[in-house]
Parts: sequence; C-alpha cells; structure tokens
Amino acid sequence: MTGESLGHHNGRPVHLVLHGTASCPGAGRSRAMREAAGVTDHYAYLDEDKAATRLVRRLQRRVPTLAQPDGSYLVEPTDKDLRPNLLARQGAPDIPTG
Repeated sequence: MTGESLGHHNGRPVHLVLHGTASCPGAGRSRAMREAAGVTDHYAYLDEDKAATRLVRRLQRRVPTLAQPDGSYLVEPTDKDLRPNLLARQGAPDIPTG
C-alpha cells in the first residue's frame, strides 16, 4: 500500500500511510501521535515493501514519510508539523506533545 491508494485497513478507511524502517525513531513518534489522535494508518516497512521504497526514493529518500489521501506528503515531520495535520483529520484534542 502506497500513497497512491490509501484504501482500507482492517475494515477502516486509511487516513495516512506511514513509510519507515524498524530503526527509524521518527516513525515511532509519528505513530504514537497518530494513535493518540485515532487516525487510521498503514505502516509500510521499507525493508519489506518495494513499492513503498520506490515512492520514498522518488520523494526525498528520508523517513518517516507520511502519504495523505489528498496526494500530499509529509517528509520527516516534526511534532509541530504533524500535530495540526492529525487534528484536522480527526479533531482529537489529546495528542502527546513529546
């Protein structure tokens, strides 16, 4: 699953696709914020997903990279960058501040 087709995961619409690696600390932080906001995502492990790897390489070769339904991407977002994006997606007030 890549940014071109967000679709559904476990019967719920996917709002973000988080591309990262197991060793990416930013991906873990982004996932924690996403979970607190209740935003559904799909985690694309670059070590296992060749299509996701091609996408990240085409963009800027940095992780985490978050694909959004509108076709835009956040590359290595800071908490400050990610928080308003998540709030807009679900309106959740309790996103951790780090």
